[in-house]
Amino acid sequence: MCIIAYIPENQEITQDIFDNCWESNSDGGGFMYATGDALHIHKGFMTKKEMQDAYFSIGRSFPRVLHFRIATHGKTNSDNTHPFRINHALGFVHNGVILKTADTKSDHSDTWHFNEQILKPLANKNGKFYKDSILQSLIESFIGGSKLVFLHKDKSVDRKSTRLNSSHIPLSRMPSSA
Repeated sequence: MCIIAYIPENQEITQDIFDNCWESNSDGGGFMYATGDALHIHKGFMTKKEMQDAYFSIGRSFPRVLHFRIATHGKTNSDNTHPFRINHALGFVHNGVILKTADTKSDHSDTWHFNEQILKPLANKNGKFYKDSILQSLIESFIGGSKLVFLHKDKSVDRKSTRLNSSHIPLSRMPSSA
């Protein structure tokens, strides 16, 4: 499964943990961060050096979400790396397989299809859909055991629809080496 790391404002992931995440999941990566005024998404990294140079240059004064991919559906390419932008203010990352949107004949991943078919239309109708408990329940039913993390440009992080496990650990619970 993919690895998601949520890094709170003014905290940092260690180089060892970053290296272990990449070595375990090297099919590409990306990260997003929110400054309060904008959501910044950097993705498409296909080498550890590319991603670490970009990530460690942004600073620590805002919340960040990193994603390290293991390809299960779609091509192993920069387009299928996470995070995915839902709209100008909201992005997300995914851990798992969303069987209802998995298409073995498509170049796009199940996550890409989920964003295009489900999340973007939801956001067009209700910009805060990810905070609505009824919609969260529907999304959880749809995605099965998958995990999602949403980051809004206002720096709010929503992990309510996620269940933390060894592939998705907040920094405060990360071991010193994975």
